[in-house]
Amino acid sequence: MRVLKIVAIVAATGAATGASVSALGASLTSVGVLDPANPNSVIRALSSDGSYAAGTSKVAADLSVPAVWSLSDGLVALPNPSGKSSLAHGVAVGIGSNAGNIIISGLHEGNTVSRYYKAPLGNLAGGTWADSATAGGFSTSDIRGGTSNVLRNQIDGDGRWYLAGRKASDSRGVRLRGDPFIGWDTTNMTAESVSGYGVIVGRNSSGFSPSKASWRSPQGDDGEVPGSGDDFRTDGFGISPSFGKSTTASFDVQWICGQDQSAAGPNMQAFRWNRGDATLTVLGMLPGATSSVAYTVADNGVSAGRSHFGNASPTYEMATVWDTSGTWDTSGTAQSVQALLTAAGVDTSSWTNLVRVYAVSDDGTVLAGQGIWAADGSTRGFVAVIPEPATLTLLALGAFALLRRRS
Repeated sequence: MRVLKIVAIVAATGAATGASVSALGASLTSVGVLDPANPNSVIRALSSDGSYAAGTSKVAADLSVPAVWSLSDGLVALPNPSGKSSLAHGVAVGIGSNAGNIIISGLHEGNTVSRYYKAPLGNLAGGTWADSATAGGFSTSDIRGGTSNVLRNQIDGDGRWYLAGRKASDSRGVRLRGDPFIGWDTTNMTAESVSGYGVIVGRNSSGFSPSKASWRSPQGDDGEVPGSGDDFRTDGFGISPSFGKSTTASFDVQWICGQDQSAAGPNMQAFRWNRGDATLTVLGMLPGATSSVAYTVADNGVSAGRSHFGNASPTYEMATVWDTSGTWDTSGTAQSVQALLTAAGVDTSSWTNLVRVYAVSDDGTVLAGQGIWAADGSTRGFVAVIPEPATLTLLALGAFALLRRRS
């Protein structure tokens, strides 16, 4: 498979806005760092087509700031009005009345206060942050939380967008609809991410045992993932962009993922659930791993996260992806992102290992997260284009074995 050079894409497009990384074919790109003296970056969210990635990067030994990345602009530091460590964890390219803008969600004040950001696509650092809680009619700085993909455009909307979080004052999950702002309060549930239909996912919390992966909808269609919390605890982390499209049809694009702990103990396992299924599916982990979690899921069910090798010394994690068709290998089980890229001909030698995937594009082809940079051992954000499943063979198994020896 031919791998295109990033510089060639940028030169060919001359784009003032983010070029689609999917045009690269199979590829692995470091988003870089803002301060070479303190190298560190992480990606927490992708725009729907993967053209923009949002996260954080250090600008001093004890200070990280929100950042956004694209092929054309590279890694750009966003304003950090709190003066404390902050991160970006949601990103959308504006549509409708917001066309020409980028909208980003973030956590400020030491990653505790939720704010949203809007800037022109041609001037990514030229926007300002506003308090999410105030916009939704709550007390100032009362919203926080969310893991990744916390902000998404309203599907088929007029430029509005959804933002997920939770109220600090009473731990209630909340979604906000932006431009104009409307807030919905939901009871006893964390809120980790949001779909393009405003459905938030998390788990029911205080007063519930066992805890179950749950979702809350602005249309009142609330539910719990079947089979979750059967014995102990299940957390919902990721929700597909099209979840909420219908309650009776279009189940093929409606997914939730996370981690399931079927019995008391430390070993969580990644799960995925399709809205048409009677129960969730435990996805397993990479060979030799002791636990796993799926942080994100695409409209086609492609899920990604990490596997944890808790019996190793030292322990480590590896970015993991789970297909839905089973065509990435003969069984459709957990696959190492790095091994798949290596099998597709991508040079991954600059990385000791890819650690976690936090975000996936709507179509499941672009993955983003964090890895360990081989040259200095620092944590760096990455954006990867994973090959079409049909193009891969069992070479991935051999590549994974090589990666484990290298780790």
